[in-house]
Amino acid sequence: MIVKRGTKASQYQSSCVNGEVKTVSQGTVSTQELQEHEQRKEVTQQQRRRDEDPHQLQQAIHPALPFAGMMCAHGFSDDTELLTKDGWRGIDEVEVGDAIATLNKDSGAIEYQPALNKFEEDYVGPMYHMKSHAADHLVTPNHVMLYESYGTWKEKTAEEFFITGAKIPVSGIRQQSDLNLYDSDDELRFHVWAVTDGHLALTRKTDGRLNYRFRFTRERKIKRLLALLDRLGFAYNVSTHKDKITTMSVLGVHTKFTKILTDEHRKLSPRQATALLIEWSHTDGSYASSRTEDHFQLSTNVSFHRNLLQELAAVSGHKSICAINKKDGHPDVYMVRIGLNVFRVKSDVINRGTVDYAGRIWCLETANHTLIARRNGKVFISSN
Repeated sequence: MIVKRGTKASQYQSSCVNGEVKTVSQGTVSTQELQEHEQRKEVTQQQRRRDEDPHQLQQAIHPALPFAGMMCAHGFSDDTELLTKDGWRGIDEVEVGDAIATLNKDSGAIEYQPALNKFEEDYVGPMYHMKSHAADHLVTPNHVMLYESYGTWKEKTAEEFFITGAKIPVSGIRQQSDLNLYDSDDELRFHVWAVTDGHLALTRKTDGRLNYRFRFTRERKIKRLLALLDRLGFAYNVSTHKDKITTMSVLGVHTKFTKILTDEHRKLSPRQATALLIEWSHTDGSYASSRTEDHFQLSTNVSFHRNLLQELAAVSGHKSICAINKKDGHPDVYMVRIGLNVFRVKSDVINRGTVDYAGRIWCLETANHTLIARRNGKVFISSN
């Protein structure tokens, strides 16, 4: 896709890598490419003006395009992901009938509903850039924005969305019972430690049980993990070396304490998901300087974990945004910032106006007429 800002234009390429949509700059476009882009844009705008003339609307609408012929078709840029029952999915990974995460505006609950229709087309023209600390989305002028004002849900098209006092939704609560994988919340907490700070030292041949090794210098981590192991009654030994590194070996734990979390963890209840996020903040996380208990940052270099953390936050009533720390010769580090119990955020200055766009756009239709969208690591809930 081509995005133009002022007199400069850049080419971007979106691709799906390990289930994650990544948008990479391909550099600036040449004068000739920009002229061709402007010509295509003019042709598209002329066609749109003809389509909006009711005397020229025809019945010969292609039946394979569910939204074809709608004068106000709307959509997201092609690097936007939508949340499904199987995680975050991009434009080429979702089909009609797939279970899509939606917000029930009456109850405030997150509900999975089948995609009734899928709209997708090539588009050349203006896109509105919705950008704030909670959003970084490109949407067509006719895309419908959902917001709350004084306790009431309202909608405006993107080109009209300059609302003072509006709040956009960023999360909801999914009605989900506890995942019957752990005997207690402390087992879930230990699993977080195994994933983030643990080294899988041994898998026993006799019964498949696992030995984990932990190495710490920070006293707060040592005390917290020791207290957790004592509550669980797990067998362990501790040694402190001359370099002041404390090593803890936890012996013969159940095979469910995998080093990488699994798709099964999507079924954690909101209560369990919150416990997981909070424990992660103590193992591989950090707080703001004010150390507010409800706002913290989680770190991981595992793309699946990044996606899972943002998914669990969105369906458990928590705001999340993700930045990526890139360093040559090292894996990407995903830094996921969490705001506990944040359902809506202010959006007074979210609309940054238009940018020129050339690429695919897409959207889905659901019975609740809402979707959970992510772009550039930022999550918000939109109408469809």
